[in-house]
Amino acid sequence: MFAPFFQALRAEGVPVSPREYLVFLEGVAAGLSTHDTTAFYHLARTTMVKDERHLDRFDRAFGHAFRGMETLTADPWWTAMAEKPEALDFFGERVLDGAFHVVEVDERPYLSRCAQSTLDEAWVSLRRAAAAVALPAPLAAF
Repeated sequence: MFAPFFQALRAEGVPVSPREYLVFLEGVAAGLSTHDTTAFYHLARTTMVKDERHLDRFDRAFGHAFRGMETLTADPWWTAMAEKPEALDFFGERVLDGAFHVVEVDERPYLSRCAQSTLDEAWVSLRRAAAAVALPAPLAAF
């Protein structure tokens, strides 16, 4: 489930070993971080960073892998989902493997099958197409 995070750490140059990754997974399985993002962050950092020189790289990889997840915790729907660990695991796994993305629309977080950049490009394209449509004079005044 957290393989993309492991890969992001390696891509950032954090020398995390498979053993450290497995220790992290054991901690998650043991419930050491449940649904608290701060505890999850510290569990990951404690188990996978050997040297403080790699903390900035870890933070970049963590931020990239879990971008947007913290905004979901303020949403009432997501809060209710947190009470159902099996549902939270289902959606969390899909976000991590790229099947779902956390996107913002009108400054509110949503789960989407499209990445934020894809939605932004579609919105720009839609605006261009709408601007090219000739409106009757009374409607054009609006």
